[in-house]
Amino acid sequence: MSEEKILQTLTGTIIFQKTNEGSKSESMQPFLYVNQNQVVHVFMNNSNPFENNSLQAYDGCNVTVEGYMNNETLVINSINSNAE
Repeated sequence: MSEEKILQTLTGTIIFQKTNEGSKSESMQPFLYVNQNQVVHVFMNNSNPFENNSLQAYDGCNVTVEGYMNNETLVINSINSNAE
């Protein structure tokens, strides 16, 4: 039986950070900073998780995303920049 995916809408700033420093898996990964107490690892649906090219344009931008949680990662279905 498959688990139901519950859509969530979150607003915050996309920031790329180095993860797994010093290992073969070291890479720059995107996180959504919702507030000082909530930071969520994010991944764009149907994107290469090792490159994250589809999210790089949003690095440092305030965005609203819609997606679902898969383990500890928010899989993004849609993203909109909140730039004025």
